[in-house]
Amino acid sequence: MKKSTTRSGKRSANKTSSKAKFPPGEYYIGDIAYALKEEFYFGVWAKNKFKNGTVREPSSGRYFAVAGTGGDGTFKGSNGYEYGVDAGNIGLVPVELSKGKKASKGGTWHKFTKPVRFQATKKKIIVVSGSSKISISLDSMDE
Repeated sequence: MKKSTTRSGKRSANKTSSKAKFPPGEYYIGDIAYALKEEFYFGVWAKNKFKNGTVREPSSGRYFAVAGTGGDGTFKGSNGYEYGVDAGNIGLVPVELSKGKKASKGGTWHKFTKPVRFQATKKKIIVVSGSSKISISLDSMDE
């Protein structure tokens, strides 16, 4: 896995497995730098020291999840999408914390009707909702 410095200036490869559960709704899956509102990216997440995991946005109480990819590149999803990463991460962002659905570069939008689980390991990121499952390999296609 390629290691590089991310937009945050930190290296952020996954060191441990993490899991998070979210309510049904519309979510962006991809490099959160493309979708997360700037005040949450450089405010809330920066105050969290750009750590991997689940991050709570205090004023709304909504959460987003983020996991490091070990660097920038293109990562293949089981849905056939090639996730373009320029900030060394892939995450799950609810539409309420996003720049809007026009923010689709590097990722995909999904409407989930069942609770959503976001899980990150050293080798992949998995998003599951009901019978829907997206697995993203953390082996960069650019290597």
